[in-house]
Amino acid sequence: YQRRVHGSLKKNFGFSQTEVNLVGSLGNVTQWFGLIAGPFFIRYGPSWTLRVSAMAGFFGFFGCYLVLSDKIEASLPIVIFFYCIGAHSQPWMDTAGVVTNFHNFPSQKGDILGLVKGMVGIGSSLWSQMYVGFFEKDTKSFFLFVPILTFLVCVLGSFLIRKYEEDLPPPLPGMSIKMAYGITLSLMIYLFLLSVLDLLSVLPSEWMELFTSLAVLLWIMHLFVPLLSNSNPETESIIAGNQNLVCKEPLVSDLPPLQAMKKVEFWMFFICMFGSVGSGVMVINNMAQVTDALNSNGDLSTTKPVLVSLLGIGSTLGRLLTGAVYQRIHVPNTILLVVVMITGFIVHLTLSFASLSMLYPLAVGSGMAYGGTWVLMPSLTQDLFGLTYLASVYNFIQLASMTGSLCFGFFAGWWFDSKSDGHDDCQGNVCFGLPFQIQAITCFIGVLASSLLHYRVMNRPQKYVDLDGS
Repeated sequence: YQRRVHGSLKKNFGFSQTEVNLVGSLGNVTQWFGLIAGPFFIRYGPSWTLRVSAMAGFFGFFGCYLVLSDKIEASLPIVIFFYCIGAHSQPWMDTAGVVTNFHNFPSQKGDILGLVKGMVGIGSSLWSQMYVGFFEKDTKSFFLFVPILTFLVCVLGSFLIRKYEEDLPPPLPGMSIKMAYGITLSLMIYLFLLSVLDLLSVLPSEWMELFTSLAVLLWIMHLFVPLLSNSNPETESIIAGNQNLVCKEPLVSDLPPLQAMKKVEFWMFFICMFGSVGSGVMVINNMAQVTDALNSNGDLSTTKPVLVSLLGIGSTLGRLLTGAVYQRIHVPNTILLVVVMITGFIVHLTLSFASLSMLYPLAVGSGMAYGGTWVLMPSLTQDLFGLTYLASVYNFIQLASMTGSLCFGFFAGWWFDSKSDGHDDCQGNVCFGLPFQIQAITCFIGVLASSLLHYRVMNRPQKYVDLDGS
């Protein structure tokens, strides 16, 4: 999603836009194909899972650097090979972070998921800003920086992360949660403002490195959050008391992936993820084309990047808000899933006949629905199928995201090309109307599936247990 890097990739690799999109699409497949990561995590734990992520990220992106440096021939299959390996570091990293925190902090998974997935949403903006501030004139150095930083972060994390097998740690203090939310929101707003000011050419180019350094410092400030964890026991008991009941048994049963796939709840959830994530990725990947189609004249040099930034802002807000609402207002996950699917239905139906000015609020709405889905995916997976095989079932559910993004992406690309008039770009709502209408129908089917899932969950007897085990 680092749009600012695409032009340099096309120039340095000599690729067409279609070839660049192909590399990105296949990268999406490997970044969600984590079927091996789940069983590996269950057997070897989070530390070794993060080390595998570190090796995959370093090898893949360092290979891209070697290609850019002309040390390896820059053919399309070679670039796809290295980029897909680098992208495959994501499911290992995601599994280690999400499942470990689920296990360690069962009473605070709403806040945990909102913060962890929120940083995923804001991460592409931070990487893009580092590229603009430090490496825009030297793309080769950027592709050397990516594997080095990814490797160092994962290796450092592998020594710090711990999955408690017996006595769980005390709940995170309220001040730590508030500080983490504050830093994340501040970083999100700062990156957005920095992007807008850069696009408007308000900031002198020589200052960009300084302002980017401040963004990196905001990111590093997350490391200081654990220092507040040594709060008094009264604070911890109050926090635990706000949500002192956790589900003793999963809503279906504690099943491994192949057994879970035999349950109707699995496929209801799969349909929802297929429609929500698939349509969200399609909007992200095609926002530039949609903007071109709706603009008959005028300069779009600022419009496109602002819309991409708004998608990122909406995605981050959706993740943070979904986690906070679940944690603090105690709205059931299944209700939140219905809300996300309804939002997706309304947004994509409106996009099918939208004007250029309508894209701004719709970009935020689409991002919020997409981001909220990523918080609900691991949370509902645990509620439905338990914690024992969460790492494996979670990665199986992500196959719906991969399948949806590929289906919607290929159809949208084919439709855009089929409506082009000769060598001219397609103009008007006809260029994307049908793909968005199909997405709206898919999201509406997701509304029905999520509503039925909520009904089945709410009408099933459940057993609960206090956090102290009584």
